[in-house]
This record gives sequence, structure tokens and C-alpha cells, in this order.
Amino acid sequence: MHIQHTASRTRGRDRQWLRVSAELTAFAATATGRRGITVAAAPGLAHGHPACFIPARALIEIDTDVCFPGIDPAGINAANPRDHGNYAPAIGVLHHELAHAEHSRWPRPGTAVPGLVHRAAMLLEEIRAEHLRLSDRGVDRPWLMAAAATIVVPTLITGSVTRYPAWTAAKAALLILGRRDAGVLDPCDVTAIGRQLRAALSAHLLRRLRRVWRRVLHIGDTDAAGMYRLAREWCRILRGADRAGTVDARRAAEAAGAAIRAVRDLIPPIPGPPPWEPERPDPDRVFDRRCPFPQRPPTPGIERASRELARRLERLEVTQREPVARSSALPPGRLRMRGALGASAQRAAGARVTAQPWQRVTRIRPPAPRPRIGIALDVSVSMGHFFTPAVEAAWMCATAARYAHGESAAVTFGEFLQPLVAPGRVPEGLAVPAMEYSTRFLDVAAEALIRALRLSAPGDGRVLFLITDGDVASGEFQLVAEKVAALTRAGCAVVQIAPPDSLWIPRAASILLDAPDRLPQEITRAVIAAMRGTTS
Repeated sequence: MHIQHTASRTRGRDRQWLRVSAELTAFAATATGRRGITVAAAPGLAHGHPACFIPARALIEIDTDVCFPGIDPAGINAANPRDHGNYAPAIGVLHHELAHAEHSRWPRPGTAVPGLVHRAAMLLEEIRAEHLRLSDRGVDRPWLMAAAATIVVPTLITGSVTRYPAWTAAKAALLILGRRDAGVLDPCDVTAIGRQLRAALSAHLLRRLRRVWRRVLHIGDTDAAGMYRLAREWCRILRGADRAGTVDARRAAEAAGAAIRAVRDLIPPIPGPPPWEPERPDPDRVFDRRCPFPQRPPTPGIERASRELARRLERLEVTQREPVARSSALPPGRLRMRGALGASAQRAAGARVTAQPWQRVTRIRPPAPRPRIGIALDVSVSMGHFFTPAVEAAWMCATAARYAHGESAAVTFGEFLQPLVAPGRVPEGLAVPAMEYSTRFLDVAAEALIRALRLSAPGDGRVLFLITDGDVASGEFQLVAEKVAALTRAGCAVVQIAPPDSLWIPRAASILLDAPDRLPQEITRAVIAAMRGTTS
């Protein structure tokens, strides 16, 4: 929620809160895909805020009195993601601070930056960091919504700067309507709040403020100059409104209070385990239904990567020439006596000579193989930081394979088996899978891709990617290993991509990836290698 540059003293830490802190630290590593961030949860931490991030120590402090109100730490099992729904706002606050840890990298301000401008920049950073967090991990949205509705928005709107009456209502507009534009809150849910704030600030003033916060969403992580430039503009707009007397202080305070009461009703349903045991899916019918996940537009970076992969596939040449025998009526070549006698007989009979007694052997390059690429993505909680790059890679492969006259398909597996990219089709956008709380059906996912793409059939450049840490349901690992062994014997490349400390599937080529954002590049490299292996 806030970035602090000094650490506070730890008070009231008992063994249970130390255990919870260690479990949240481990979860932070899973949620970000990198180690080094420490989480400290105890009463009285975070410098008077619900939580804060301290860059100098890579430390997130959480005040448990605010984030875990009335919850006995002995009953908290943060190591089990199924338990997170019992204190969803606190987990949302942790995700919020992880967004700061990942993206709030602009340096500490100097003495030239006024305090009010710095505070405005910190407020604007609230929505920018969450917007980028959702770009990385769309599955965090329900948790961020829960934190915003319960803790973040009410806390930050309270305690407004009384020197500028417009500041209170402007803060409410930024923290609520700004989160709508950042993709955290649903536009339909904040329509009534928007009307109240528009009445308090005026439509013209709200439009000017909105232009500022929408530009903030596109500021780079280290662009301190750009951030403070927009913060100064924010302060100028509000100072001008106060001087002109266009905002009534009482009405602004009433609108902010109403916004706090309304936003507290926006807590979304938190994802959790299903109340039933799903049936084992039929691999032949996985792609009968559409992708169930919401979509967002592909980024320019992944569009460039797909074009590069398509160009590399198109330029891929077969180095080994194949001998082809061709018949001819004229030399050069080898004379075949049967053909020569047939030609003589046709001439003697006065018939048209169709025999071709000469034969020569030439070596030609066969056409480049058509790629067949399958991707199975593990969407369990331990693989959350792989979701976005894996979805980007699936879109990239589908687009490139179409230009190379091949086909690609992708599925997700966890508690359910869901289609991600149908065979031979290019989705309009990037899907945003939902995080699931178990890892099942990898063997069915592999079989669905094998059948849909004919990966067991000879020919073409075939490759199956298994993006998973291998922690699958009991009894399924051996089934997956058998399928992988059969595929490799059939000449299909099988590649497992996983984070460190994973369980590796026998006979599959392994790519250890501790930086998930490199996944599209690794998949590109593996696809090209598989294609060359097929043609060599």
C-alpha cells in the first residue's frame, strides 16, 4: 500500500505470527516467481499503514491488527492456498505490496520534490502498480478487489488533506474509478459511485483528473520524472479547483464517505476448491467447447515474437536432399532396355511414341515440414507466475504455425481440463486462466493434444510442451511417463518446462526456468530445434 524507506520496530511477534510470516514469504516467492522478498506479519507493523513495502530490505510489513482482524494466528494456514479465502483481504493486500515490489522502482525523491507532490505520486502509484500486476497475473484480480474494497480504499480515503477540500473527493475518484480503468474493479459495480463523485467534483474536473491517472498507467517502472510530472499536474488541477471554489468541502466529504460505504459491498467471490469432484474428461471432446477464460489484447512484444517465429519457420530449409528418379525420352541418363524396345515397337507400328527409355536420378529438397505444436499448461497455484508467459507462448505458436501451414493447440489442467487454443485456430486475444487448487488430468491433457494434432503419426515437425512442476495427482505421473516414452519413440519431441525443485518427467527434454518471462523465447528455441531434428 505504501513504500517506506526505513524499517519499523517489530512488536508483538509471537511464534504463531512468525510461522505465518514464513508461510507468506514462501507464498510471495511462488506468486512472483523469484525469491528474496521477505514478509513480516505481526501486530503494529507497517508504520501505521495496513501494510508497506521497504525496498532497501526487500521487506513487506503487514499489520495483522488491520489485515487479520479478530483472527487467531494459530488458525491460519497460509501454506495451504485453500485457506486463503478465509482472510482474502489480507492476501489481496499482500498481492498489492508484491505489485509495489515488482513495479515501484522509481528512486527516492530529493528535496526538490514538495511533500504534497510526493504524496500525490504515491497515490497515483497505487493504481499503476496494480494495473501492471494484473498484466503479469490476471488471476490476482479477485484478491486485489477484496483488498481494495475492505482495506485499501477505505484506509486511504480516510485522513484526507484538509488544506485542499477537493483532495478528499479526488482521492476517492482515483482509488475507485482509477481502479476501474486499471482493470481491478468492474465498471458496472462503480457506476453509482462515479455519479456521486461527478456531482461533487463536477464532470469537467473529473475528466481532467481522469486524463492524469490514465496517463499514469503507461508510466515506466523507473520513470521518476514522468511520475512526478503527472503528480504536479494532479496537484495543480486540485489547487486551481480549490482557489476557484468550485468544490464544496462538505459535499466532497459526503461523496467520499458514500464511496467508502459503497465500495465495501464490492467484495468478489474468492476462487476456491470446487464443491464437487469433476468427472474424468474425454480427451476426444476437450476441444468441442470454447475457451472459457476472459481475454485481453496481445502485447506488442508477443506480436513481434510471433512474427519472428513465423519468419524462422518459413525460412527453415531441409538440408538433406532426397533422391528422385525421373524418366525421359531423351538423354542424359541411364538407358533402360525395356523402354528402348517399347519405343522401337511404337515407331515401327507408326504409333505415337510415349515410351521414355532414359532414366536419371536427381536430388531435391523436400518442402519444409509443417509444425504441429501442443502445449499443456499447469494452472495450479504453484505455477501461477507461469500463466501469463505460457498464454503468450500459446498465442505466439498458434499465430506462427498458421503462417507455416501447420497447427498448434493448447490446454490447461488443474482441477479441470480446459481448452486454451483450439487446433489450427488463432485466438483473438490472450486468455486469462483462473488459478486452480490441485494438479490433475495431465495424462488426459497430453492425450487430448496427441489426438487433436496427430503427434504420434510420422512426419512434420512435432513437439509437445508440458509446462508443469510435475507435482501431479497420485497415479497420473506413471501414465504421463508412459505417454512421453511412446511419443519419443514415435519421433515426437517432448519438452517439460518447469521452475527449480520440480519433479521431472522421464524421457522428456527438460528446461529449468527460474525467470518465467523467458518462456516464449525458450519455446521458440525448442520449436526450431524440433523442426530441425525432424528434417535432419
